[in-house]
Amino acid sequence: MFKKDKLYSYKLGLFKKRNLKRNAEIQLDSLHKLIPLKLSEKRYKFLKSLLYLREKINFFLFKKLNISQIEFTLTTKCTLKCKNCTNYIPRLENSEHRVMNFSDFKTQFDNLIKYGKIHKIYNLLLLGGEPLLVKDLSKILDYAAKSRNVEKVWIVTNGTIIFPEDLINTLKKYRKKAIVWLSNYSENEELKSIIKDNQIIEQFKNNNVTYYYNQTFKWFHVSEDIKDSKRSREENKQYFFKCLDTCLSVFCLSVFDGDLFVCPRAGVFYLKNLYQFEDGEHISLKNKDKHLKDKLIEYYSRDVYSACKFCTIVEDNSLPRITPALQIKN
Repeated sequence: MFKKDKLYSYKLGLFKKRNLKRNAEIQLDSLHKLIPLKLSEKRYKFLKSLLYLREKINFFLFKKLNISQIEFTLTTKCTLKCKNCTNYIPRLENSEHRVMNFSDFKTQFDNLIKYGKIHKIYNLLLLGGEPLLVKDLSKILDYAAKSRNVEKVWIVTNGTIIFPEDLINTLKKYRKKAIVWLSNYSENEELKSIIKDNQIIEQFKNNNVTYYYNQTFKWFHVSEDIKDSKRSREENKQYFFKCLDTCLSVFCLSVFDGDLFVCPRAGVFYLKNLYQFEDGEHISLKNKDKHLKDKLIEYYSRDVYSACKFCTIVEDNSLPRITPALQIKN
């Protein structure tokens, strides 16, 4: 819990913005505002204020910690090699790739819920890379979806792999709780022979699987080079605040290889050995940790992270949208 010092109000304000307020918003807007509730502005503000009040009561009175969204990167391997991959996955070398099996997921998920004392995860994402490359995906989905602590589970896929029968059956089993986020790269002519969107959607419709498919999907430009921006700590802090105001991804905790990161980019930068954790930045889910809840609260209260100095997401998001999934030419 927060210490009563001169930083108390400052840290509390950050925690409210990044956790409590975001928890309220995501219940109205869904994941990344994909399926927002159709409400008038007045009703939206009213409901948001009620949900925010409930979040404050749950946290401060009943000591319940909720998480708006958290990503488990099941694999960094992918079937595509996208030039503008927002998480820089294609920049990883073979030695830097990671794959999670069911046992690893179960351990990390159980440690998060038990020792983080998590009451509710509103959105849990299973992604990559390409998660359908993971042989344990159906077991992982089943374990996450049957948890009473998880409200929604999302599988994020690029549409290059037909869903196996066991995974379809698990999605059918949890159709009210499990959602597939199927990427739409149909505007990219070079992928016409690779993507299988039509076949996959037919699978979903035939089996009553819940899915999301954006008909007018565009990508953000991503800077090609990953390098130290040489920003000062104060400049890095201001950059992080801009990210909070413009980029929904920064509200998503991301798990890479058993460690918790502020966002997916931070995980990739760490896998590439671009930075080391500062005090309070490292949270591992690999082992039991009775202080995990306090660490999570402090994590939400940080105003800067070491990974931020390598990031260009604010500039990237200010550029015009581009054709999705343009491929790197070898």
